Amino acid sequence: MEVNINEVKNLLKEENVEILDVREPQELVDDGYIEGTHHIPMSEFDVETVPLDKSKKYYVMCLAGGRSARVVEYMEKCGFDATNLEGGIKAYTGEKLYK
Repeated sequence: MEVNINEVKNLLKEENVEILDVREPQELVDDGYIEGTHHIPMSEFDVETVPLDKSKKYYVMCLAGGRSARVVEYMEKCGFDATNLEGGIKAYTGEKLYK
């Protein structure tokens, strides 16, 4: 399942929702980030070691949507409610939400 990334503004206001950014640290420097998201690089992403709450709804993003789609698939197999944010941070070009 995917959600258009333009909906992130509203998602950040919802309770029991977390937005995960699975890009690598240098990408945050190079491409910016959305305040209020939680950064867990895909290279370190493991539901056994990353503290995640199965009662929450997770939206996952990366640069363009490919890596986050794989993380969402993995999370769903592990019993999490996860959705890919279509278009990733690239969809925010020109937006004021990212630094």
